[in-house]
Amino acid sequence: MSGVVSLYELTDEQIVEVYQRSVEEDVVIEFIDMVEQELNRRGLLSA
Repeated sequence: MSGVVSLYELTDEQIVEVYQRSVEEDVVIEFIDMVEQELNRRGLLSA
């Protein structure tokens, strides 16, 4: 298996870091949307 980790397995701090880095590095919008949805699910994204 590759080292791919599910967003569900990340800690709150890790998922916020992934999101911030994704936005900074202009990652594909689909990935950013996926991370945003997970942040919303956890109540971490302040709209």
